[in-house]
Amino acid sequence: MARRHRILLVIAGLTAGGAERQLALLTQHVDHCEFDIGLLLFNSRDRIHYRGVIDERIWLRTLELSPTEDGVKLIPRLISGIRNAIAEWSPDLIHTSLNIANHATRFSALISRWKTPIVTSIRADFREGYSARDRFLERMLWRRTNYFICNSGVSKQQLIADLGVNESNIKTIPNGVEDKFFQTNIVEKPKWWPRGRSCLTVARLKDGKNYLELVFAIKYLADNDKLGDWNFVFVGEGPQKKELLEAIKKAKIENRVVLVEPVEDLLPIYHSADVFLLPSLHEGLSNVLLEAQAMQLPIIVTKEANRAAAVDAEHAFLIDATNFGPQLESALSSNKHELVERGILMSQSIRQRYSVERMVSETCEIWRSLLANHV
Repeated sequence: MARRHRILLVIAGLTAGGAERQLALLTQHVDHCEFDIGLLLFNSRDRIHYRGVIDERIWLRTLELSPTEDGVKLIPRLISGIRNAIAEWSPDLIHTSLNIANHATRFSALISRWKTPIVTSIRADFREGYSARDRFLERMLWRRTNYFICNSGVSKQQLIADLGVNESNIKTIPNGVEDKFFQTNIVEKPKWWPRGRSCLTVARLKDGKNYLELVFAIKYLADNDKLGDWNFVFVGEGPQKKELLEAIKKAKIENRVVLVEPVEDLLPIYHSADVFLLPSLHEGLSNVLLEAQAMQLPIIVTKEANRAAAVDAEHAFLIDATNFGPQLESALSSNKHELVERGILMSQSIRQRYSVERMVSETCEIWRSLLANHV
C-alpha cells in the first residue's frame, strides 16, 4: 500500500472566521485515504472554535502562543515552533492560510533552509486588506511560495500585477458553502433574539469591518425616527469590542443592538434574521456573504466589500462604506415581499458556484501536482 502524502496545514488559530472555517472544512472533507493531514496552530487548543478538526485521523500541534503577546517577541518562538513541527512530522507539503502563518512559515523556511514545498492561501484584498507592513513582508517572502491560492479573482490579479507572480503558479478557488446552509427547514429562534424585524451582521470586531460606521448609520435612523421595528444583531469577537460597546451607548441605541459572541452553529442565527448586512471597508471573498445568500437572506453590502462580486449587484442593496445612513434607510424601508424576492434570487446560483466539494477537489489537485513535481 502506497504511503499517504503528508500535508501540514498551518494557521494562527481556528477561532471564528471565514478563512478558519474554510481550513476546517478542508481538513474534514479531504480524502484521508490519500492524504495524511497535520494541523499546526499558533495559539492554544482551547481557542479552537471549529471543534470538528479534533479528530484522531489528524496530527494536531498547538504552539500555545497568546494573541496578546508582543509580536516581535513571538517571532523566535514561531520560527522554532514551525521548524520543530516539520522536524517531528516530516510533511511532504505545507499549506498556510492568513498572513501570520503565511509570513512566519516562509520566513522559517528561509532561515532554516528546509525545502518542503509551500502553498500560500491569500484570503484578503492585497491592496486594501493588507497593512503596509504585511504588504512589505509579502514582497520580501512571496518567492518562497511554490503556489498561491486566492479565493477571489481580484486578489489573484493584484498579486500578478503588484508582485509579479507567474500566472502558472496561482489559482482562484472560491470558498465552499456547506450544504446545511441551503436547507429551508424552520429552525427555532434563539431565546435572546430581539422582537420585531432584525438586521444581522457577522464579522470580527475590528477596524476593517466598519462596525463604528454602522453604529453611526443606526443612530441616523433613530434620530430621524426611521428605525420602525428594526433591531440589529452583531455576531463577533475581537479587539474593537470595548470601543464598539461605548459607541453604542453614546449613540443611545442599546435597546436596538444586540452584541453576541460567535457560535459554532450559525444556522439558527441566519434563520432568525430578516436581512444580512456587511459594512466592511474591504473583503476578499466573504464567507458569511455566501452563507447568508444560501439562506435566502436579502443582502445589504458596501461596494468595497463586494469587489470580488460575491453578491449579484442587481439583486443586492449596495451602499457606500461611509455616511450610509440614508442608503440603509432606503434598503430597510423596502416591503417584505421585495426583500423575500431578492433573497430567493441571490440564493439560486450559490450552490453550484461555491460548493465545498469543488473547493476541496481543486485544492487537492494543486497538492498532487506539486507533490508529483517535487519528488
